[in-house]
Amino acid sequence: MAEKKQDTAGNRERIESIIREAITDEIVGQYLTAQWGEKLGVYMDVGSTNASVAIGESIGKEIAEDERPAVVINCPGIGNIDDSYYTDGWTTYDDEKAKYITEEGEELDFDECVIRCCKEGDIEDDRETIIEGLLQSWQEDQEERKMFSPDEP
Repeated sequence: MAEKKQDTAGNRERIESIIREAITDEIVGQYLTAQWGEKLGVYMDVGSTNASVAIGESIGKEIAEDERPAVVINCPGIGNIDDSYYTDGWTTYDDEKAKYITEEGEELDFDECVIRCCKEGDIEDDRETIIEGLLQSWQEDQEERKMFSPDEP
C-alpha cells in the first residue's frame, strides 16, 4: 500500500513538472482571452516529459481516448475577467472609441491589454491558478479511475 502512495506522489511530481513547463506566459494569455465554453488541455506523450497545450471548444471531446488531453480545465471566458486588474495604472478607457488608451496614446482592445500584461507584467498568480486547476483536474481523474478500477496501481 505504501508503494502505491509513493507511486502516486511520484506521478504527481512528474505531472506537475510537465504542466509547469507547458504553461508559458503565452499560454496564460491565450487562456485568459479565450471565450467562455472553451477549454485548455494539456496533451502528454506517454513516457516523455514533453507536453503540448491547446485551447478550444472541442478540447477533451476527442473520439479516440488516446488522443484526449491528459488534463483539461475550463477557461473563464474573457467576458468574465475583471478588466481593472489588467488595465488600471497604465491605460484609460475611452467610451467613444470603446478602446483602452495607453500613456503613449496606443489604442487597445481588452484582450490586447491582457496579452500585453502577460508579455510584460507579473502574471505568476494567473499562471499558478491555471497550474493548480490542472493539477486538481488530474487528481480528480486519478481518484475517479481508482473508484472504477481499484486493483490497478
